Amino acid sequence: MPNFILKFRGEGPKPADAVERIRSAPLFRILDESSPRMLLVDAPEENLQQVLESLPDWKAYPEQTISLEDPRHQIKAASKRAKV
Repeated sequence: MPNFILKFRGEGPKPADAVERIRSAPLFRILDESSPRMLLVDAPEENLQQVLESLPDWKAYPEQTISLEDPRHQIKAASKRAKV
């Protein structure tokens, strides 16, 4: 199942009753709820859309991952020294 970021677009922090409704939905698993206005959930997209129809202040976005270059410096291979 894909992961989705759910953002609460209403006033104030995310409502506890809406979070509980999302938590209790079949096949849903909340992966992270540390943000005051967002949740990271693992859920089937069809089920997610059905739940969000009854929660108009919530919007779902597919989780996206990007690869970053390694910020550490790489040591170049030692060059051959000329004989003196």
